[in-house]
Amino acid sequence: ISDDEVFLSKVHDAHSGGVFGEGGTAGSVVSGTDRRDTNLVPRWSGWMNELRNTCFQMLGLLSGQRALYAPELGKFYPQIVNSVANPDHIRAMENRHLTQYLKQFIEILLLSCPITLYATHLSPIIRPLFEHLQYRLKKNWDPVVNANLETLARPLTSVDCVAASHIAA
Repeated sequence: ISDDEVFLSKVHDAHSGGVFGEGGTAGSVVSGTDRRDTNLVPRWSGWMNELRNTCFQMLGLLSGQRALYAPELGKFYPQIVNSVANPDHIRAMENRHLTQYLKQFIEILLLSCPITLYATHLSPIIRPLFEHLQYRLKKNWDPVVNANLETLARPLTSVDCVAASHIAA
């Protein structure tokens, strides 16, 4: 923000809407541009995806560098477990996000956790995850495992779409 824009942001007319009104400097970083005119909605999904992956990577770093097991963080560990192993949170995670969770955090957690801390640090996170993975695998693969293979191998026609929707449900 230039010196002129700082001056204008301090000296504003309350009747015209101030820095947020017409000609105001709110949202401006570079002279001549106005972020209020930029639609950020299409970028949100990418930002949320990156934010999620960054959180998983930070948890992986905490595990890999064994900071997660430090006695100084012991009082925060129940809160960490409540966030990363909450069954409601895991259940709400899509398969594509679950794979990142497993790859960027759980795998590193399993490889770096000292054997003496399995019961106290590993079990509270892994037990609810494995229970949910078992549930998810059963629900995702049950229609395939218990279906008639001739029905599954046949190409779908418009008449078969109703039957296919019942199989998929």
